[in-house]
Amino acid sequence: MLKKLIFFLVLLLLGIYIAGGYYFSNMLLQPQRTDYENVQRRTIARTGFNYERIYSRMGNPQDVVIPATEDTDLKGWYFKNASAPCAVIFAHGWGSNRTGSLKYAPLFEDCGCDLLFYDHRAHNESEGSYGTGGVLESQDLLKVTNWLQSQNGLTHQETAWVGVSWGAAAVLQAGGQSQRSMAFILADSPFQDWYTATTERADKWFGTWTRIFTPILKVFVKLRAGTSFDNASCISYVSEIKAPVFLIHSEGDRDTGSSQSVNINKVLPQPKVFHHTQWGSDHTKDITDHTSEYKSLFDQFREAYAANWTGC
Repeated sequence: MLKKLIFFLVLLLLGIYIAGGYYFSNMLLQPQRTDYENVQRRTIARTGFNYERIYSRMGNPQDVVIPATEDTDLKGWYFKNASAPCAVIFAHGWGSNRTGSLKYAPLFEDCGCDLLFYDHRAHNESEGSYGTGGVLESQDLLKVTNWLQSQNGLTHQETAWVGVSWGAAAVLQAGGQSQRSMAFILADSPFQDWYTATTERADKWFGTWTRIFTPILKVFVKLRAGTSFDNASCISYVSEIKAPVFLIHSEGDRDTGSSQSVNINKVLPQPKVFHHTQWGSDHTKDITDHTSEYKSLFDQFREAYAANWTGC
């Protein structure tokens, strides 16, 4: 009788463990509420960003569909300028969509560049069921870059990547893995690796006890998304980046600790600039809370390390 009871309890605990791992894998793999209305409402409430102003300045984009990794089509907006001397591709954060990157557009409004904003896989209008911490997103970015360059004929050194949060992790991983000599990479508030990013937030939301689910979480990531949890790591690849990097992270970030960018910066090769800002802003809010200061820092970087990038 006692053996049966022990066996039952073991099965019960195992079932709870598996169910808990599946629940947390849903949080990790499936972004919620990524449609335009929800994202714009959250962004306005959080930052006061003026979408109408930016839309009026940028004009009408082309709606584009870009074939990406694993036969996944990504939807985006292509703001094309005739005979553009440069191009910028924007990668948004987790749970956002292409509109979440629009707040970075004013950095380039005097440059005459082609601008491309797209939804990550599993976000908004793009295909795909799961996010992968940058593993597939970084490969998607390379496919998006190839597609854009097939449209405008520009080279890597005439094309830049801008990533925010999750998107910043993707552009850094893409830069290191591909070793493409892009004009530059702007990475705002990236995570150093998926484990650190997820445990940091889980510790705050639920407590450190959730770390017991890490092994089963890795299993579910592999089974459901087909990718490795451990391979979702900026810090493993950034030492191979061949492009100038503008890395910025607010010390006041309460979502993704800025120590993660500190650790990334330690292994980033030159040329690079790291601004560990002390403006008091929360996650990715430097660009909206301190727009002129942010632009000044970025312009200094661009003039110093991307002087051959035409435009601006």
